[in-house]
Amino acid sequence: MKQDLVSYEFTEENFTALKQQINDINVKIDEFAIELHIDDKRELITLGDRSLPFTEQAFLLGTQQKALVASYIDMDEFGKDLTLFKQSKELIKLLEVILERLNDTAIAAGADAFLYARQFYDSVKSAVKANIPGAAVAFDELKKRYVRNKGKNEEQNNDNPPLEKKESE
Repeated sequence: MKQDLVSYEFTEENFTALKQQINDINVKIDEFAIELHIDDKRELITLGDRSLPFTEQAFLLGTQQKALVASYIDMDEFGKDLTLFKQSKELIKLLEVILERLNDTAIAAGADAFLYARQFYDSVKSAVKANIPGAAVAFDELKKRYVRNKGKNEEQNNDNPPLEKKESE
């Protein structure tokens, strides 16, 4: 495995400023965004890539041919909803790029840190074999943190820390 996939250290001021900017974005989004219960999401019809052209054409025709618009259709609200949908989707795409990059960075930094931890663990195991003072205590402390839950018939092995399962996409 490649070591040092990423190397960066936030200053406390930069990290605090970035968190504040994200909080500011969240406050702005709170001005219009709602939260739906999972059951409500299941019941709603959804507007997607295939139904968007139909919806846009219906709005265009409704604004051009007012005589065809039923009295119960609020064209102003229709327009606001359509615009908010498109704007929200644009923001989602921008945020997805940011989230993906942050997730990749976290994965890389975590892999680097865990590889260093495993290298240190191997170093401590070697130190135990060489009877270096304090090595056994360090080994026992690290070993406690890597206890695996094995099946009844499997033997317990604490010589190597377990690897985390990869998240499914």
